[in-house]
Amino acid sequence: MKIVDVREMSVPLVPSGANAVVSFDSHTVSFVALISDQRRNGKPVVGVAFNSIGRFAQSGILRERMIPRLLATPPDTLLADSGIGLDPGKVLEAIMAGEKPGGHGDRAAGHARHATSVSVYAAGGYYPAGNGKADLQDELARYRDQGFTHFKIKIGGLPLAEDLHRVQQAVDFAGDGACIAVDANGRFDLDNALAYARALAPLQLRWFEEPSDPLDYTLNATVCDTYSGSVATGENLFSLADVRNLLSFGGLRAERDVLQMDPGLSYG
Repeated sequence: MKIVDVREMSVPLVPSGANAVVSFDSHTVSFVALISDQRRNGKPVVGVAFNSIGRFAQSGILRERMIPRLLATPPDTLLADSGIGLDPGKVLEAIMAGEKPGGHGDRAAGHARHATSVSVYAAGGYYPAGNGKADLQDELARYRDQGFTHFKIKIGGLPLAEDLHRVQQAVDFAGDGACIAVDANGRFDLDNALAYARALAPLQLRWFEEPSDPLDYTLNATVCDTYSGSVATGENLFSLADVRNLLSFGGLRAERDVLQMDPGLSYG
């Protein structure tokens, strides 16, 4: 098997509202097609993929550095040991050749093993774009109709009292705070993180996600020290070194808090 061409284009996301930090209406992703020398039914075999939502298209990095390196690598050195198909680790080594350590958020890459089954929840409760209004309970009802019993909604995009009303609506709908998680997307400074922690604690939620900047381990530790419920974080970490720092300095409680390293964002 040989890679004969790799093509990339920046594609806009379908508008989907906003969290407390960003609107996804202007976001893009890199759509990549990997064209092989194999043919099926007279047509070349093509693999397609896109980089994660929440991170903009990386056209420059891909076109100027990674794709040329891949195409310049001897094809037989990219094959799996069985000789059949590509080895993701060898492809990764080729495209990352010459890169400095760091910068993981822009060019994170890897290869992940996965479990055969996982518990799931419906993630929604975004803030509508512009001045639109959304009926949160109607949205959660649609998720329940699809079979979901646990839900996550956004916080931090409205004043605390209004956000707390939305969370209470979600808890009332689910019937139990343990079925509802909230996500601040790293929005809060220390004062606001603690204010939300105090307001949310009586609801006994499933978790309070990313109360602060994902690399502000001191702030995260302060929240963990004062919040009686579970804190969740790790989604926006892109390297093993960052994870080790979180475990060392983030104040996480082994019996309570939740690690959320996200293969879709950190590419394995």
